[in-house]
Amino acid sequence: MRVPGPIRGVSGISPGGLLVRMNSAKIASAILNLRAPIARLDSSDERYTRTRLDQEDTTQRFYTSVWPHRASVLRLARILTANEADADDLAQETFIKAFKALDRFVEGTDMMAWLATILRHARIDRLRSQAASATNISLDQMQMDPAGEGEKSEDWDNPQEVLNAFGDQEIITALQALPEEIRWTLLLVDVQQMEQRDAAHVMDIPVGTVKSRVHRGRAMLRRALTPLARERRLLNREGEELNRARP
Repeated sequence: MRVPGPIRGVSGISPGGLLVRMNSAKIASAILNLRAPIARLDSSDERYTRTRLDQEDTTQRFYTSVWPHRASVLRLARILTANEADADDLAQETFIKAFKALDRFVEGTDMMAWLATILRHARIDRLRSQAASATNISLDQMQMDPAGEGEKSEDWDNPQEVLNAFGDQEIITALQALPEEIRWTLLLVDVQQMEQRDAAHVMDIPVGTVKSRVHRGRAMLRRALTPLARERRLLNREGEELNRARP
């Protein structure tokens, strides 16, 4: 059963908006390059026909089963990287790797979870190559700053209503400020609405760890947004929702 997500509103980020532009020409070109080896075979060779049919089948499956998820993949990449160019590159790498490995996808399983796993591995490889150790701190070593005296930002009376008052970009900015693994967990569970057991599989961690990170991450997100919520008089100084006139 899905745990009610206090940032479920983030999943409403418009598929047609800023976060989902994908350079389909670059992807198509990359796929054509992957198919290029067939040109080295003689057209009379039985392997030519077999290889051509296999490649056509893979290409058809890719555009039928994988390509429809391009918006979600790019959205994840954009929130993870906080950089449009890096996100485009990460999403492109994810799709090219998915094309190469499509024969290993198990039909009937969750395609988006499979793509998220590929994206996660690609992201980790990039961080390691950049020696970005600061973003790879173990959560076991990370201490969550305790709330200040009288701080109640983790106990908003109506979290979803307060969050709905923020724009997508404001919530995305708050997400991008969270630690990498916390961000991943909230992206999968609350943005992608993935079951916790599936998120655990993507991140290769126990379900219990996912539950813990979801709880901590939601509290951290609310804490990050509390000053802005107070500034807009969405909350009082104790973090409780103010009564506001409804439209």
